[in-house]
Amino acid sequence: MKAHLTGKSPEFRNVDGYCGEVSYVDSSGKRSQYKHFIASDDIGIQIEGVEIPSIFEYSWSKRCKGNYISPTNKAAFDKCAAVVKTYASRPSTLEYDANESTNFSNDSGRQVVTLDYFIRNSSDEKIYHKAECVISPTGVTTMTLMIE
Repeated sequence: MKAHLTGKSPEFRNVDGYCGEVSYVDSSGKRSQYKHFIASDDIGIQIEGVEIPSIFEYSWSKRCKGNYISPTNKAAFDKCAAVVKTYASRPSTLEYDANESTNFSNDSGRQVVTLDYFIRNSSDEKIYHKAECVISPTGVTTMTLMIE
């Protein structure tokens, strides 16, 4: 990563393995805000805001597992969870795991969300499930699959 940003005075923080945050001097000579990055031999270097958002977010969710949830993913997960709740016996107990859930855009511009979540039963035990939702470019969200 340092070699990639040679001459841009990179500053790093919160580095854990292949993931972290970097600030650097941009082409206008101003220091950038800290941005999330991923650097590995197989995918190279990806910097938040430089890569296509869905590609960066997918890579981050698969490799970094930090507490970072992009605004795009959070919105998609929330939309999917709202649809799943309409089918749940105890919707108020539904919680999703953003670090295990995924979101990507397909070739037709639809977001495809796989939501890992649990619902508490009447004994307050967690019952784990997965659901897949598709979000159209207009925001219409449809659950296409539920796995118990």
